[in-house]
Amino acid sequence: MYTLTVRNSFQPEFHLAAACATWPPDAARASRIEVLVAKKIDWPHFLNVTQRHRVIGLARHGLHPWRDSIPREIMDQLNAGAARQLRQSLLHAAEASRVVKSLSQQNIPVAVLKGVPLSILAYGDLSLRHSRDNDLLISPNHLSAAAATIEGAGYTRIRPSPEWRDKALLGWQRYSKHFEYAHRTSGARLELHWRTSANPRLWGLSLCQANVQDVAVLSNCTLPTFAADELLLYLCLHGATHAWFRLKWLADVAALLREGGPNAALRLLELADAHNMRRPVAATLELSRQIFQMTVSPVHMDAATRLLIRIAMGALTAGGARIGPCTTRFGTTPISFSHYLLHDDWRFRRDEFKVGFMAHDATPSALPSWAHALPRILLWFRNHLMNQGRQKP
Repeated sequence: MYTLTVRNSFQPEFHLAAACATWPPDAARASRIEVLVAKKIDWPHFLNVTQRHRVIGLARHGLHPWRDSIPREIMDQLNAGAARQLRQSLLHAAEASRVVKSLSQQNIPVAVLKGVPLSILAYGDLSLRHSRDNDLLISPNHLSAAAATIEGAGYTRIRPSPEWRDKALLGWQRYSKHFEYAHRTSGARLELHWRTSANPRLWGLSLCQANVQDVAVLSNCTLPTFAADELLLYLCLHGATHAWFRLKWLADVAALLREGGPNAALRLLELADAHNMRRPVAATLELSRQIFQMTVSPVHMDAATRLLIRIAMGALTAGGARIGPCTTRFGTTPISFSHYLLHDDWRFRRDEFKVGFMAHDATPSALPSWAHALPRILLWFRNHLMNQGRQKP
């Protein structure tokens, strides 16, 4: 067995954000927040941390009992941020309900990944969790019909470009996992997924292989999502492919693990072993133990898993936890490298290389897909070095 030492080097602003993001509320959480609030907190720094890690709703909830000890302008911004999150979640709930109904009328089964169902399952409240868009999962054989239905519901595909057709789209489907859409009037965002991972060798689950549960989001709105254990495994997969650079992703997992009871982590590990997801899940559990002080049994970690954790810690805390990896010099390079640590199978790494260099937004050419590889690799290195590893936020 190998465990890492809990890091005490986090800045107090990050510690406080993590304490507020601990769910459900209990005496230990309250005590931790009380001790941290009594320290010398740089409140503008803390506000930046909550915005960067998208935990502003949880921060507002956690600090409410100590609101008189916190600068008024900080609490005002936390209150305003939580209100914005609620309005956004209500919009997403309405849009998800409308689109799911339209797909069901076309006999297209669908599940909502993360989003507002996760807000209810993890926190029981739509104002606490930030949600950027609706992620819908369908079976690959329904992709054309689902895309037409979504476009008929007022959405325009923005990634890849609407100009892409036929063979170009088939190439995208091979090396990616979703299309991105924006509503033409409200601006609401939606992603249409045909599998859970761009690399199908890393639990590339489609809807026809998944167990689904229905979640009552509002009194008149019920949405389908993954069953409890599969939802947890999907969240580990999603977080690991982003090196956990946002605190909110870990907070979701920690909340669901506590909700699932004392055996939830054990069930998650067993499911991970069945789907060759041991490293992402082991790293997730260790990060949850360190950041949220969760009580989990020690998990064996090899050198690659320990490196995954170090990369995640660096991504979480860069620039005092205020700066995202996309805007720091070569900040995304360790994240890209971490993808190759998620599995040892050479075929997985071969396919990960293809995914990294083939799924991009450049205008497709008449060349076969294999002939795109070399110019795209050279273009990636050129842009990467010119921008010092930065990406557009």
